[in-house]
Amino acid sequence: MRWKDSEAIDFIKKIGGIKSPTEIQNFEKEKRDAIIKTCKDKGLSIRQLQRLTGISFGVIRKIGAQ
Repeated sequence: MRWKDSEAIDFIKKIGGIKSPTEIQNFEKEKRDAIIKTCKDKGLSIRQLQRLTGISFGVIRKIGAQ
């Protein structure tokens, strides 16, 4: 299943309790990683997460491999 960006943004905001997906950058590492892992488990792609959150591809890829 592919997520539209608008749906992905709403999902990230809901699980993170934030107003904008880019706020995840300011979270503690453990909380940030948990949110990204949840998003990946739900089917959001690494590139989409990168685009929406501003977190680098490599960081997101490593989180998914943990």
